[in-house]
Amino acid sequence: MLLRSALLCGGVLALLATAPAQAQSAVSISLNGAFGFVFGSGTAEEAIYNAHAQCTERGGTNCTTLVFSEDRGYGAIALSEEEDTDIVIGAGLGFSTPEMAAERALAECIERGGTGCTIAHTWLDAEG
Repeated sequence: MLLRSALLCGGVLALLATAPAQAQSAVSISLNGAFGFVFGSGTAEEAIYNAHAQCTERGGTNCTTLVFSEDRGYGAIALSEEEDTDIVIGAGLGFSTPEMAAERALAECIERGGTGCTIAHTWLDAEG
């Protein structure tokens, strides 16, 4: 499940990375379940680089960008970490309320095949 999501999102990243960006938040994932996230970055490249670095520091290999946002606002990460299954991650970035960010993160986690998804991290990106 996670492999399919990472490959699909990698294809989307190629489209997003060509846009002029002032990305504020990014989430990076690895097939082994490690992930990294940052917010308050000045450029898309900086956000993506730092999310990949954090993913690698947490034991990730071949970390790839799950999502990044050019919008300031609330962000959330949802995880499904059930025994004997892959870790599935969903993220919501750049929302006007924490509830909207959490709702999006949970929905993405479930859409990617996660069960028992819960919110693991939330933040407010008001920098910039």
